[in-house]
Amino acid sequence: MKRRPYPLALLVAATFTGLAGIHYLASRRVPVGVFNDDAFFILLAKSLRKGAFALPDGTPVTDPLPGFSALLMLPAWAVEPRWHLLQLLVVACGLLAVFLTWRLALRFLSRPWALSAALLTGLNPVLVGLGGIVIPDIPYLALSLALFLGVGAIRTASPWWNLPVLVSGAGLACLMRPQGALLTLGLGVAVWVRLGRVQSLAFMGGALAPLAVWLCRNLLAGRTVTGFVSNWKSQFFLFPGPLEQANHFISLVGSMFGQGLIGATGPQALSAGAGFACLLLAGHGAVRLTKSPEGGLPAPGVAGAGVPPPLGTGSGLAAGMASYVILVLALHATWPLTEARYLIPLLPFAVILILASLRTWLDKLGPAALLLLAAQSLALLRYDLAFAGRGWGPRPLFEPETMAWLCRNTPPEARIESLAFHGVELFAGRKAVPP
Repeated sequence: MKRRPYPLALLVAATFTGLAGIHYLASRRVPVGVFNDDAFFILLAKSLRKGAFALPDGTPVTDPLPGFSALLMLPAWAVEPRWHLLQLLVVACGLLAVFLTWRLALRFLSRPWALSAALLTGLNPVLVGLGGIVIPDIPYLALSLALFLGVGAIRTASPWWNLPVLVSGAGLACLMRPQGALLTLGLGVAVWVRLGRVQSLAFMGGALAPLAVWLCRNLLAGRTVTGFVSNWKSQFFLFPGPLEQANHFISLVGSMFGQGLIGATGPQALSAGAGFACLLLAGHGAVRLTKSPEGGLPAPGVAGAGVPPPLGTGSGLAAGMASYVILVLALHATWPLTEARYLIPLLPFAVILILASLRTWLDKLGPAALLLLAAQSLALLRYDLAFAGRGWGPRPLFEPETMAWLCRNTPPEARIESLAFHGVELFAGRKAVPP
């Protein structure tokens, strides 16, 4: 006798399919090149295929890091010049990040709330809005989630090759985003709890080694360890006094967590208040999880209980996640920009920690908790549907008439002045400089 599919499985499959459709349509609204940095990463991927990491004129590049461009080398070669196909890779990474959020949340939350964490992550307008833009933020997010899952699965009796594989993944993360070094430190905390001090130090040293080698290359090629550090040092002094720094931090928390995480737009007092409420809940959730040897899951037999992970897994991971959130927030507190997109590397971790804080209260509410979740999901969905609605119709191209005119009317050796200088280099094949 055939078993009928479990209704929850059908609901999850239908939800994920709808989520994939939203992410795909949202990615279609933005042509490759409009972000400028996306064209830059593609140009660097082409440069790496020739054995260099440089601008088309041969000038060595020290910022950004080379990891994402290295990952793009083969895909970019395969799709050239149909660069829009690379957007599918970023969309796939975003959907993978949603799936991995669910898997990671299962180590701390019961199944319904783990699915809720994945849903809130997948519907987040910052994630949906950046989906399809060929920059490393979303692939890096998927990698960071995979690394936390990998560290959570490692044990003293694990095969010898498990730790080197994790070291390699963390090393790649260090070469993808500046936050990768902070991710390594957060993962190192989790490894310390899981395996001990020696293994943790070996993990962090091995993961940071490729970054150290690359920074030495930059020092030799461009006389700076990285352009990112140079920019940071030049702008850090925008906050010479404690009041200016405090105001910047309030604005940052409001932008990242108030607007970016829960969609609290409007006056700064509203978004900042919502942002700090999210931070307090995340901090409370981290304390609860780190104090529990099993990550805070209810015991088997208790309503809403999931299958508990191995002893110590949850507490070590929670300590690592909390450390990572604190370190990334501290980094951005010294950076002058306060954009909601800086939430991306912290998004699923913040959601899991907040739900861990609210878990007991939400379980007591029963069905009413589902209504609260539905209300928050609908609040996020209205932004997502606006993004997706702009993805209907023909796929837009990046300034096709302008690029065609430049190709027809300028010699190959011409140098063009343009705000979209990397886009000009990619689509018109002309050297370009910013105004």
